[in-house]
Amino acid sequence: MPFSTAVQVLQGDICSEFTIKDTSSYDVETISNFSDRIITLYNYNDVVVATIPFSHAAYPSGEYTYTGLAADDAYSVKLTLTPIVSGAGSVYVKTILFSLTCFTKAAFYTRVQEMRINTNLERNKDFITRTMRVFMESESAVKASSEGDNLSAHNALVRAKLIAEDPNR
Repeated sequence: MPFSTAVQVLQGDICSEFTIKDTSSYDVETISNFSDRIITLYNYNDVVVATIPFSHAAYPSGEYTYTGLAADDAYSVKLTLTPIVSGAGSVYVKTILFSLTCFTKAAFYTRVQEMRINTNLERNKDFITRTMRVFMESESAVKASSEGDNLSAHNALVRAKLIAEDPNR
């Protein structure tokens, strides 16, 4: 049975960071069969944001936390494993596209909380429309990334940020 590389991205409650996790099953080829493991992070238009040496010795948990985010955006991550001896039919590179939406969701929930405090906002059609647009743009970004379109995902997140930060609310 050939080896297949797998990677996952997780974002928790801290919007300024996310975790990249190597979820490859090392049952077929053991960790000792690999001389190197590298993460390459790309922004929405495929410009390299970071190349991270991700050796098994330095990161035995298989997880790396990327920090310093100031806004949501669409990214892709490529996990590259370098085998000492290649197995027939094995795949040692995996790329996934994803959108981070923590800041956008926080803006949405802030607006919902404002409605809870000021119930008059529930009757303000413009406020409700803008609130729902923030949510819809966030969901659109996630869907666009899942369809392989990070440029559209990026644009949706930019629109969401503009709506959420509009002083006219």
